[in-house]
Amino acid sequence: MSPDPGVLRGRLPGLERVLGRVSGAAPGPTLISLGGLHGNEPAGILALLGVLRSLEGREAHLSGDFVALSGNRGALEQNRRFLSKDLNRAWVPGRLQGFQDAGDNSATPAHSLDPEDQEQAELLSAVEEAVHRSRGEVFFLDLHTTSGPGEPFSTTVDSLANRKFALGLPVPFVLGLGELVEGTLLGYLTDLGIPGVVFEGGKNDDPDSVASTEAAIWVGLAGAGLVKEGRFPEVSKGRKHLLGKTR
Repeated sequence: MSPDPGVLRGRLPGLERVLGRVSGAAPGPTLISLGGLHGNEPAGILALLGVLRSLEGREAHLSGDFVALSGNRGALEQNRRFLSKDLNRAWVPGRLQGFQDAGDNSATPAHSLDPEDQEQAELLSAVEEAVHRSRGEVFFLDLHTTSGPGEPFSTTVDSLANRKFALGLPVPFVLGLGELVEGTLLGYLTDLGIPGVVFEGGKNDDPDSVASTEAAIWVGLAGAGLVKEGRFPEVSKGRKHLLGKTR
């Protein structure tokens, strides 16, 4: 069932950084999926929560680990893109080293960080933990929506590994867009050798953006190798949904 449109124009308070983690009975890849890196894009959060609910009790048929993260929690609480600066433009090595140094220095006051700095430091820690606990190759799926109307599409920072993962999503693939935007989380993880893709699920306040994003997560789980389509009918349903959006 699609959410009420008002939910997509409202606020999402009280989110945990790690929305959920599902560990399969067998080792395998890890898919880290992130929603709400921009606080006015709640569809990714709602889609992740839906997939987490659907995976409950099915760990025996899952290989590897699915980690669902929330992005800019402060901005999500206010339904704003960001509070002080864009959290998806600040993933550059110098800034990140500063966060790591601050974490090692108990004399560094937390209040010296602005809201997005604190969000970024926490998110970096959550991503590093997921990578550290991984039992196989790590993949990244970054979930977004757009302010204007449009159909779902994907984009990535171009590399062979990223392109292979991105092309598993049956939506238009916009090549080169990732290189036009500096300081993205996707770009940072690509430099670390983690294949990833950005999925744009539709308009911010369109209820179908949640369904499209949920479909992309299921297809991404299969593409990364965590689930088999025969065991999880949501994969074929998700692929069919996305193909229907692009005709």
